[in-house]
Amino acid sequence: MIKEINLIGLIGSLEGGSTKPLMVDGEDENGEIQRYVVKLYKQEYNTQYFIVAKEIIISELAKEFDLPVPEYGIINFDNTLLEELGEYNEKEIKQIQDGYKFCTRLEDAYLLFNPNFKNNFLKNYEVETLFAFDNFIINADRGGWRNKPNLLISDKDFLLIDHEQSFSFYQKKANYASLSNNKSFSSYDYTKHIFFNKLKKHKPNKYIFDDFDHSLKNLNISLFKNLLKQIESLNIDCGEKNIIFAYLEWCKQNHTYIKKKLLERIR
Repeated sequence: MIKEINLIGLIGSLEGGSTKPLMVDGEDENGEIQRYVVKLYKQEYNTQYFIVAKEIIISELAKEFDLPVPEYGIINFDNTLLEELGEYNEKEIKQIQDGYKFCTRLEDAYLLFNPNFKNNFLKNYEVETLFAFDNFIINADRGGWRNKPNLLISDKDFLLIDHEQSFSFYQKKANYASLSNNKSFSSYDYTKHIFFNKLKKHKPNKYIFDDFDHSLKNLNISLFKNLLKQIESLNIDCGEKNIIFAYLEWCKQNHTYIKKKLLERIR
């Protein structure tokens, strides 16, 4: 399920993004060479918040809700190779995580979503499902205090990106024994979501969030148990993975309650 990418060549850093992302050419397991964007997280950040594991898990979760994400993979290379670019200083290179890094195919036909521009291709049910999905994964970074859309758009499609600020309860320092799945879900500040005001302005029809609810009710958690096994086999830090399973199971079992709360949040 997780695609491993072999490094062909370094291209250079990409403007924007707190991780100073890197563009590379990489070859997948089928011998296809494409350009990828590699997220260069700090070692301590990835160790604390399991960022690479989160990005993989949420990319696969999005697919279960028919939400498009870029083609992704993992790539491993010696960080000292970055020295030859001259775009990363010695301190930055030393802080970058070891092991597999998360990468996505470069989508240069897409632009970053701007809420001030009209986007007719975004259908109402897609806006509703995206809002519900971000509530579900507790995504603080599609809007949020940094006001980042983390949504790519073209004239006919869209892609979800950057989910390291999700599943806030899933971190190394968390007190798992005292965690409450209900409290985790309820902790989400949905009022800062990029589509909150849009949904708040429109009178919801009786079918709103039905697509999301159906997908959540039928979510196959076994897929994610197998996914986490693969993540572990690749020595990607994923901490106490049972906390993820417990949250997904709780959400699935309480899908009706979650739909009710979603409706309350936009009224």
